[in-house]
Amino acid sequence: MFVGRSLPFGAEGCETWGVSPKEEEKRLTRWAKEELPLFGVVGLRRVRGGSQTGMGSTLVRKGENPPTTVVMSRQVRFLAHDGASISVTSHRADDDQRYGSTRSWAPINPYLSTQRERATAATWDRSVPGLPKDLEWSNITVVVDNKESPFEVTELGEGLWVAVGRVPGKTISIDSRGVPLSEVRLQRLVDDRIPPPPRPDLGERGDAVLDVLDRRFERIPFHRIRRSADYWALLDVEAEHVGKLAREHHLSGQDAQALHQYWNGRIEAHLAEALERLQRSRMLKMRKSRVAKRLGHGFLFQLWFNTLGPGARTWFGNRHAGIRRHTFRIRWRP
Repeated sequence: MFVGRSLPFGAEGCETWGVSPKEEEKRLTRWAKEELPLFGVVGLRRVRGGSQTGMGSTLVRKGENPPTTVVMSRQVRFLAHDGASISVTSHRADDDQRYGSTRSWAPINPYLSTQRERATAATWDRSVPGLPKDLEWSNITVVVDNKESPFEVTELGEGLWVAVGRVPGKTISIDSRGVPLSEVRLQRLVDDRIPPPPRPDLGERGDAVLDVLDRRFERIPFHRIRRSADYWALLDVEAEHVGKLAREHHLSGQDAQALHQYWNGRIEAHLAEALERLQRSRMLKMRKSRVAKRLGHGFLFQLWFNTLGPGARTWFGNRHAGIRRHTFRIRWRP
């Protein structure tokens, strides 16, 4: 999955928007005090994840150390019952220039996941890649907080579509992977917490198995999760524990898989805030890296991030390279 896409809004790039550094600093100062509202998809379950989470701009003010980070955009993700997913991103400001930039960026990640783009990437000649030139945008309306709001939508094929629209003071972008446009209604989230998944139906043995997990949940050392390796080490231990529990209660393969998914989802929901904080810290460091300064934050940076950079190394480094998955078991066992 692609992660780390961000738009580098801030005083350091304010000339791009045709405003003076002083004016942009005033905007950032105001936005630092204002909440960035999030919008959910009515009827779908919120889950952790997203390709653009909590990225911001740095507001440097005299005598302030460390500087204030102003969150410029946040994304929330939702799952449908059939496994389709949809992400909704809130962006600060709705002026024409920022709206145009959001619209130009919004289709990139979903397009990169299509078979069409994978076929193109296989024959890439090292020139600068980009979106297809035949993207067409259509005017639509999407219900936001019970009011119809103007949006634009483009179809990417394979059940993928992207929509961008405005609400007062904000721009909203929607990235759908299989959720029909006709089923999308947005509502402002009043609770930023990610809810735990519903308890699975495991038949007559289900209550006994889930009661055991409820008691174990109270003892899990969540306070020891200080980095990504700790999180993957915990999941490794819990996967082994759930496997043993499924065998002891003679669960079918399908029920055992449902139990694994439920338990991982419950742990992830509980740790959502800590995991978001870790991801935000990694991304802010990446924005300040030498590669970011050299390549900027455009398509080439995204490509580097996911092929040679941290995005490509995350899977290997978190799960296999470190010894944390073994040392974590000294105090917490299956």
